[in-house]
Amino acid sequence: GSETHQHTVCEQRRGHDVPVPLVLDTAAAAARPTSEAVTAWATHQRVFISSVMGDLGEHRHAVADAIRELGAHPVWFEEFGGRDEDAEHAYLAEVESCTVYVGILGRADGRLQASRHSATQVEYREAERLGLRIAVWAAAAGGFQGDQQSFLDEVRLFHTTGSFTAPADLAAGVVSRLREIAAEDLSPWVKVG
Repeated sequence: GSETHQHTVCEQRRGHDVPVPLVLDTAAAAARPTSEAVTAWATHQRVFISSVMGDLGEHRHAVADAIRELGAHPVWFEEFGGRDEDAEHAYLAEVESCTVYVGILGRADGRLQASRHSATQVEYREAERLGLRIAVWAAAAGGFQGDQQSFLDEVRLFHTTGSFTAPADLAAGVVSRLREIAAEDLSPWVKVG
C-alpha cells in the first residue's frame, strides 16, 4: 500500500515566501530490500498485536511467531507479565512503545472498556494518535457482529485492510506487510511541486 503524506514548505519567489506543497510518498519508489536489510530494520521494530484473545488465540500465536522469525519484537498481552497497573493502562503504554500496530478483527468485538469501546478499538485509536504504522486484517468469513462491523467500517475509511481465513495466511500477510513497511522506511523519496 502506498502511503502519501502532504506537507507545505516555503520557497522564496520575488522576495516573498510562497507555500509549495511537498509530497512524501513512502512507497512509490521503494526498492525491494535484501533479506539482510529487512532483518536489520526488523531488529528495531516493536509490533503490537491487537485483537480479542479468546477466539483468535491461535491466530495471535501464529502472527507473534512470524514477527519473531522476521527479527522484530512482537508485543502482545499474553507476554505483558504481572503489572501493578490496570490492564487498560498497561496495553496503552505498550502501544506507545511500538512502531507498528497490527489489528486482527474477528466476528465478535471484545469486552467494553470504560471508554465504551473494546480494547482493540482503544488500542487502534491510540496507535493512530501516535502515528504508528497500521496494518489491519479482518476475518474473510465476515458476519461481523454489532460494534465490530462499525469498527471495521471506520478502519476501512482510513486504511486498506487485508483478510484472512487461517492462522498461516494471516501470519504470511503480516510478514509481507512488514516487508513492505521496511522497504518504505529504507528508501523513501520526496517529490516537490
